[in-house]
Amino acid sequence: LVRLWRFVGGVSIRSPRMGLLVKGILGVAALLMLGFFVHSVKLRQSGDGFSFSRLEGLDAVDKELPGARETIRFLRMQAPGAVIEASEGAYDWTAHIATLSGNPAFLGWENHVNVYRNAYDETARRKGIINSIYRTATCETSMLLMLNENVRYLVVGPKERQAYEGLEQRDFGCMEAMFSNSNYRILVAISPWK
Repeated sequence: LVRLWRFVGGVSIRSPRMGLLVKGILGVAALLMLGFFVHSVKLRQSGDGFSFSRLEGLDAVDKELPGARETIRFLRMQAPGAVIEASEGAYDWTAHIATLSGNPAFLGWENHVNVYRNAYDETARRKGIINSIYRTATCETSMLLMLNENVRYLVVGPKERQAYEGLEQRDFGCMEAMFSNSNYRILVAISPWK
């Protein structure tokens, strides 16, 4: 900073006012850079500023839905495949596991699909399949529905328990439980013919 100030002081500007303006602007810029540097050093020392989960966008969802970060990271490491999750409205965490893990959602925000694609019949069909899997179908029927639609993963988490009452009592024993934590389970539809 001292060298910069001496350099600016040595610059020959014809108007004294212009010289003061240039020095003022450079002085403010130097103070801003110094403030940024000090702030970033403090963040690094506190360990609260540059966490990987913050950079990948998982802090907010994990705060709202504990266990989501771990579930999403796990699913990112698996073979890609379509994911069925609760689809109960827009502008919330609907389809968050599929979206943040980089997998396609079987049905995301219904209203967006309808408006964007004008696909009311397809949206209703998919919504019916999701409701059937989470509400009424036997495990074998659920698995066959998933296999017929080329869906690999079924999520049972807080959004699903909120949308489908009694979900914890449902038997999904015919599917492989590949992941489980305190709030989430990921089940995989395995073809009985392979």
